[in-house]
Amino acid sequence: MPTTITHSFVGISSAHLFSNHAPCVRLLTLSLIAANLPDIDILTLYLGYADSHVLGHRGICHSISFALCLGPCLTVAYNPSWKIRDTHWLWYSIYFFLLICSHGMLDSLNTSGVAFLAPFSNTRYFFSIHPVVESPRIEDFASLQSSLALLSEIQQIWGPLALCLLASQPYTGLLPGVTAWKELIARLRTFLQSPGSILGTYTYSLRSLFY
Repeated sequence: MPTTITHSFVGISSAHLFSNHAPCVRLLTLSLIAANLPDIDILTLYLGYADSHVLGHRGICHSISFALCLGPCLTVAYNPSWKIRDTHWLWYSIYFFLLICSHGMLDSLNTSGVAFLAPFSNTRYFFSIHPVVESPRIEDFASLQSSLALLSEIQQIWGPLALCLLASQPYTGLLPGVTAWKELIARLRTFLQSPGSILGTYTYSLRSLFY
């Protein structure tokens, strides 16, 4: 599994990519929590549950069901005034859901596997490729394996995320952020609907037939 450092980096990067500007402290904090939340199942080891148990490490807390339940909860923690019918509530719930799921997706980059379908199935799934070195337990964090794991994570996870962060700056890269895309689509829609453009004239004429 990737280290807590890498999961935290994913959380911070996701907050920047999602907000398209410097995120507030609350969003950063909740993004860090969401990115690391599935590892709360480490506590079950001290309760006597083995890793292979559905309540063990990479069990139900790494599942899609867990993310579905906790995503909306983190949205409520971010802004308690939002209602379920609000668009912001939906988008932030999806954001936190995907961020929690990202933990399991990263953990499945090695052969240990993740119980994505728990509690309905305890089958552990993992990718056919394993580019990330398995990180050791916390007590062995200062070992050589931990250093090798962190180096592989920097290469395979940190690097691509850093490129996404650089590219997501509005109108300065190849991949504008969410707000920039919305503004760009709005401008394009206004252009197409204006009688001054060729396509605009065509769509304006079609609309005039029915309205």
